[in-house]
Amino acid sequence: MSTFPVPLIDLKEQFQSIRAEVMEVVGDVFESQSFILGPTVAAFESDLARYMALETGGVVGVSSGTDALLVTLMALGVKPGDRVLTTPFSFFATAGVIARLGATPEFVDIDPVTFNVDPRQLENLDPTRYAAMIVVHIFGRTADMVSIGRWAESSGLPVVEDAAQAIGAVDDKGRSAGQLGIAGCFSFFPTKNLGGAGDAGAVVTTDDDLLDRLRLLRVHGAATTYNSQVIGGNFRLDALQAAVLQVKLRHLNGWNDLRLSNAARYNDGLTSNGAQEFLQLPEVSTNGTYTAHQYVVRSSQRDGLAAHLRSQEIGCAVYYPKPFHLMDAFSDLDLSEGAFPVAEAACDEVLALPIFPELGHARQDRVIDAIGEFFS
Repeated sequence: MSTFPVPLIDLKEQFQSIRAEVMEVVGDVFESQSFILGPTVAAFESDLARYMALETGGVVGVSSGTDALLVTLMALGVKPGDRVLTTPFSFFATAGVIARLGATPEFVDIDPVTFNVDPRQLENLDPTRYAAMIVVHIFGRTADMVSIGRWAESSGLPVVEDAAQAIGAVDDKGRSAGQLGIAGCFSFFPTKNLGGAGDAGAVVTTDDDLLDRLRLLRVHGAATTYNSQVIGGNFRLDALQAAVLQVKLRHLNGWNDLRLSNAARYNDGLTSNGAQEFLQLPEVSTNGTYTAHQYVVRSSQRDGLAAHLRSQEIGCAVYYPKPFHLMDAFSDLDLSEGAFPVAEAACDEVLALPIFPELGHARQDRVIDAIGEFFS
């Protein structure tokens, strides 16, 4: 078996394929010396709105995916003492922004197959107890927003989508992630399917009133210079990031297709070599509900498998090793092991494999063969 290394992700290869396009638009921004908001940011916002086929509302470019979540909760009026419902299984920002506003994150367990919030766990919860709910489309797979929306709508509970990993995804009715709740929050961290050259994000909403409030809050709550109407923040998207994202947005569908092709090929290869008997493989749908931001398998032998892959110079990662309710940052919630058993089990068993668009067959075959070797 060949022994060349396989990184978890390689951003350099993608950059080389679009280098000329990126350097041209970056040069244009430097020539203009318009770095803060301005026409480049407005153009990216329009491009993303068009990509998502928005008919009402719009896009607000912001400084990061975390700030997208934070400013959205601020725009919805979440305040100290409120409760906000979310998943215990995600990147820290999902729950962290709730606590930053003085609100209390409360959790609902996940589905063991999709890793998204399990709508069945909502049946005995009263939506009137919460100021908002954040639903994560984890690993680029859309959550069951129909069932969640049905539960929330009886009390008018606003549902925010953490779509940081789901740019380009649609639900099973063909609706874009980001338009399935009152607002969708995206991250353009460099390793995302649509990644910038640093931190960047966006909020998408079909609600025109919320759109206006988001735009106000991202500039310190000031409709005019030096006259803030409300307390906002510096949540602005840089023009340099917007320029890079404009270029990359044109390539996004092709890159997502390559990710899906890689995911399907993993499933075929890991089934053919018998590794599927020891692994739970992700469902690879062809209806757009999965963008393969991560290809995550689960196994009771996860740690041994990860060590084996790393010994073969094959990249892998655990997303995520600890659920929110067991983190020190949320110790004041006084939740203990066993509170959300499905999420806890996932944290012990999940492993992400290389899935980036430029992976190619040779490197992917190395991963498949190494996994087969471990379980043989």
